[in-house]
Amino acid sequence: MSDTILTLKDNITVRRMRESDAEELSHHANNRKIWLNLTDRFPHPYRLEDSQQWIKHCNDQAHWLSTISPIDIGPSEAKEAFKARREESMLPTNYAICHLDKPIGTCGLEYNSTGTPCSVSLGYWLGEEFWGRGIATQIATEFSRWVFGTFDWIVRVEGDAYSWNEGSQKVLRKSGFEFEGVQKLKAFKDGKYGDVVLFGKVRPGFEPALMKTGDP
Repeated sequence: MSDTILTLKDNITVRRMRESDAEELSHHANNRKIWLNLTDRFPHPYRLEDSQQWIKHCNDQAHWLSTISPIDIGPSEAKEAFKARREESMLPTNYAICHLDKPIGTCGLEYNSTGTPCSVSLGYWLGEEFWGRGIATQIATEFSRWVFGTFDWIVRVEGDAYSWNEGSQKVLRKSGFEFEGVQKLKAFKDGKYGDVVLFGKVRPGFEPALMKTGDP
């Protein structure tokens, strides 16, 4: 079974991470320019050990996501059977972005079942030598499409970018994400403050039942 989920233009693929990816990923990730545009969970300097730990985390099924909605239990289905059905449908949430099958970055999802049960947040980064080629736009466009096609219970894919990262804001806009607002001075990086610019993409054709004032 192939571990590739997307095949894009210019020899770009998106696939599951492998232990052998650690050296290449740490080479690209150890870049202050990349670190400045990501949260502090992304370390700098980025060592080989950091890459190895991240790959191990991504390949641990405890951090995967089910293609079955967490509330999609059948009317007569036992909780144990529903749990087993969901566990059988688990998929990784983070993947390697590759050029000629060599990793040049990563993309992935973050899911918060408590705060936003039908939404995920998109994240990605690319090695600097691959900037300016339209790769990030391909990734944001096609990976979000894959998410909607794979997890039919996900309604929203969210993205954000620091106010100083105009490149990532352009990527999200080009990829069909809509501007949704600004969180003033939420960002703090390298001793300086900035805003977080919010974007979102709703499942195409989705027609929700909307809660109204006064509904029980």
